[in-house]
Amino acid sequence: MSGLVSGTKLTAALLHPLLTVACGDDANTLAFAHRAMRRDIDVDVITVHGDDDIPSADLYFLGGSGQAGVHQLADLLAASDAFTDRVSAGAVVLAVDAGLDALGRGLVDERGQILAPGLGVLGFTSARGTLQDATVVTRPVAELGLPAMTGWVQHRVAMRPDPGVEPFVELEVGHSDRGSADGVLAGHIIGTRLHGPILGRNPEVADVMIAWATGREVSELPALPEGPQQRAREVRIAEDRAGQPAVRRGLKRRLTS
Repeated sequence: MSGLVSGTKLTAALLHPLLTVACGDDANTLAFAHRAMRRDIDVDVITVHGDDDIPSADLYFLGGSGQAGVHQLADLLAASDAFTDRVSAGAVVLAVDAGLDALGRGLVDERGQILAPGLGVLGFTSARGTLQDATVVTRPVAELGLPAMTGWVQHRVAMRPDPGVEPFVELEVGHSDRGSADGVLAGHIIGTRLHGPILGRNPEVADVMIAWATGREVSELPALPEGPQQRAREVRIAEDRAGQPAVRRGLKRRLTS
């Protein structure tokens, strides 16, 4: 198969970015579109709010933090034939934190009884957990062509995955709600707790999504020159491995749930 992707058109839908606690993960859609357009792939970005219909898209982006709004988000996704049909057909999904919880089976109590159901497309439940608030460094994922990556996690959720549910990444530095692992990888769905936004910090994840959406291998995509984000990431990883305190710019968000 040719490595050329010039002239390809993709539709990316950003779903209800204000329904949960905003953590800037809407920027993942912009980072993806930028990475695609540098390869002459046209990306039509559609943002869905309120009663807007969820379109039939090639890629879906969900983000946010906290449990407030997760159940409502799951209900909106379940009510959309376009979303459920396209995901079943292999559409690419990036679900960050609250978006990830919306795709699970729901929030459970200490007895495992579901308090607020999720969409149920991923094999895990969520429970109240201790605060995780730290920078993390991931281990490379050779099968996806991903290097060591950076991000930060801040949540009070403990994931309870079903046996055999594959994590998105293993962690070298820090912990998330799966201990030394993070998130879920299922088909063309990437679920993760990593904020940043993850695609801005780690554009190689966008390349994986581009490859999936265009039916190619990552190695077939036209190579792009290394950008400043890769060099900045190398410095950040070196600092985190050395145990130096991370500098977090901007307002520090505190979860309310």
